[in-house]
Amino acid sequence: MTSTPRLDSLAAGGTNGVYDGIRLADGHMLTLVIHPGADQAESVFLFPGLTAPDTEAWENGDSLEDWLTGGPGETVYGDVPVEAVRELIVAHGGEHEDQEPPQDHAEKTDEAETAEAAATRALAEWGITAHRDGDAGNTWLVVGYDQTSQGFPHMLAEPYAVLYLYTGPDGEEITVDRAPVNGYNWHVLTGDGTGAERTLLECPANQLAACVEAIADWITTPQASPDPLTQLAELHGVFELGYSADDVRSVFGRITDEGGPYLVCVWEYADEYGFGGNSEFYAEGEDGTLFEVQPDVHRWLSGQQETPGPLDTWVCAPVTEPTDVPVSDDFHNYARADRTGD
Repeated sequence: MTSTPRLDSLAAGGTNGVYDGIRLADGHMLTLVIHPGADQAESVFLFPGLTAPDTEAWENGDSLEDWLTGGPGETVYGDVPVEAVRELIVAHGGEHEDQEPPQDHAEKTDEAETAEAAATRALAEWGITAHRDGDAGNTWLVVGYDQTSQGFPHMLAEPYAVLYLYTGPDGEEITVDRAPVNGYNWHVLTGDGTGAERTLLECPANQLAACVEAIADWITTPQASPDPLTQLAELHGVFELGYSADDVRSVFGRITDEGGPYLVCVWEYADEYGFGGNSEFYAEGEDGTLFEVQPDVHRWLSGQQETPGPLDTWVCAPVTEPTDVPVSDDFHNYARADRTGD
């Protein structure tokens, strides 16, 4: 039997992407992340008092100190050969018979275990709540702009910030379920709730505090409401080749959903085939009153001009002449004449 059965077991079975601990015979502690059957540990965390040998195997070290654990001396090393870890353990008398860590070490292991734990605690100190995004594969934390709102932010309807780690030399993997180590980088981006996102900050793994402060500043900075016309830009020219009652229902419904006026199309007639003949656009008030609409709206939808002007300029004066519209589909279409019985 070797003097490192715990290490042998972890090296064979892996640690499932999280830190798992080894208690040494002289009372020191280390934790590591390793994949099943790998010949090197992805990360090795040394607790205070445990010093890595001055060899090439241990050259990729990143001191955490006050940033993560609240005490000096803790260091994470990346890509350490299993044999180098074994040599360190043997140099301290092998593994302890009791692999349950002392209480103070157990608490530190919890604190250093994942980026999620560190970031969640740091944000909480600012009164900020973060949520793990399960739909994103549990790879990032989401912070809602409205911190009074309960539950996970509605990312398609409200501003939010996202915090995660790039791992690996090329930043090809995104995660929050492992501890930050040398070579990893934090990434903070913000979204406006309409699908537009921008990078707020990128910084090395040992600068979590800067990320948290940036998120706190973002939350306390008034956010400009997104321009509804930005969300309606694809409607430009949608009626260029003409339109049907179905087209009107779809397009005018979309405009209303984005905060625009309730537009209607008044057709010349309606028969058994639907609405037809000449048509005009109006806006309809809550009481059924019809209002004139800026000609720019029709020109924009038909592709004759680039923009229709701000939404609050679309509606003009009420229609003064009598407008008898006996036929309606209850979805943006009216007709002046009913020919369904002809």
